[in-house]
Amino acid sequence: MQDSVNADSKPVDSKMINPKIEENLKETLLIRLPNWLGDCVMLTPTLELLKKHFEVVLVGNKLVLELFSCDSFIKELVIDSTKEDSKKHRFKLLARIKATISLAKSLKKKHNFKYAITFQNAFFSALLLRFSSAKVRIGYSGLRSFLLTHPIKKALGKAPVCKHQVLSYASLLTPLASLLDLESKNLKSPLYDTALMSKNQALIYENLGALRLKVRSKKQDSLDTKILGLSFGASFGISKRWPLEYYAELASYFLSKGYEVRLFGALSEKDLGDRLEALITKNASNLKSLNNLVGKTTIKTLIDSINECSVHVGNDSGNSHIAVALSVPSISFYGPTPSRWGYPWHVTSKGADAGVDEDDHTFLGRFIAIRKKELPCLGCKQRICPLKHHNCMKLITPDEVIDLSNYLVSHNF
Repeated sequence: MQDSVNADSKPVDSKMINPKIEENLKETLLIRLPNWLGDCVMLTPTLELLKKHFEVVLVGNKLVLELFSCDSFIKELVIDSTKEDSKKHRFKLLARIKATISLAKSLKKKHNFKYAITFQNAFFSALLLRFSSAKVRIGYSGLRSFLLTHPIKKALGKAPVCKHQVLSYASLLTPLASLLDLESKNLKSPLYDTALMSKNQALIYENLGALRLKVRSKKQDSLDTKILGLSFGASFGISKRWPLEYYAELASYFLSKGYEVRLFGALSEKDLGDRLEALITKNASNLKSLNNLVGKTTIKTLIDSINECSVHVGNDSGNSHIAVALSVPSISFYGPTPSRWGYPWHVTSKGADAGVDEDDHTFLGRFIAIRKKELPCLGCKQRICPLKHHNCMKLITPDEVIDLSNYLVSHNF
């Protein structure tokens, strides 16, 4: 019997791992990472719960693996290029199946996996786990369930059970709860409903910490110049992007106040970055302090550079979650994302924080989420605004963001 949501009783944990069998052993754990940068940052609280008890092998694309290149608890980072490699073949599906099985078998030769978890909702990630020969294979259920030993029902990682991506990922640790030495804290949060989950799932949620990334650079308070970081792109689609003209107005204001302004983005966003730089150049002073880093950073140097910022402003994207993981005061914009699902993850002594709402702003410590709550189309999940007006972004004004940025800087978080 699998975990399930039942209106009359709480779910029970079946097929739990026996802690007596695993006592005093640090087994090797295989993890298939999500493909998106921001999702991998939001996975870090879950990884923190695992690292004390397992040696970890991470499998993912080259970009997301860079996030973890400085982590000492990682045993190996393995690039999964099977999707790209299979595109060269006539029968792409068959080629990818063969390549995935081959990758799994190569991992099996190097590591004696006892446990494996996939944080992707994908057939190929479950196939990788199956042929790794891990005895315990965990992932969300679906058509891939027959490849897993512990398929977890998707409903346990969605609203109303939980209301944040961090919690959704952590749900997959439920079968391993007995191995993790978790402390019962009896914490409650508006972000999840303990009445709809097992005790072990609730216990995992209570023990989740903040987002975490390893960093090499100095924090802002050791630098002489205040720095504004701007992350204007969003890989998901243009529906998540605050207008470039607004970013330009924000940059011009802070350049006039003596700030250094850094533009962050991937190489694929270089044209967008050049357009933004041109808009800023038209009206701004102090242009020597404008630093266009779009396409010029690795993940390591991006992390270092964001870590130096006094405040970071960005769309709902990987860079914004990186800023949160580095505890950089941040403002993020939300429109097509379901309510609170991708908000800055904030944990207090009382547990997972849903924040304090004031009009269209949600305050989560040093992080602020902006969402025009009166719009009925919020949370559309569309890459391009289906209504053509894009008001979820356009109605967030530069003056509004300038005021909030000054608030964050003045409070010296």
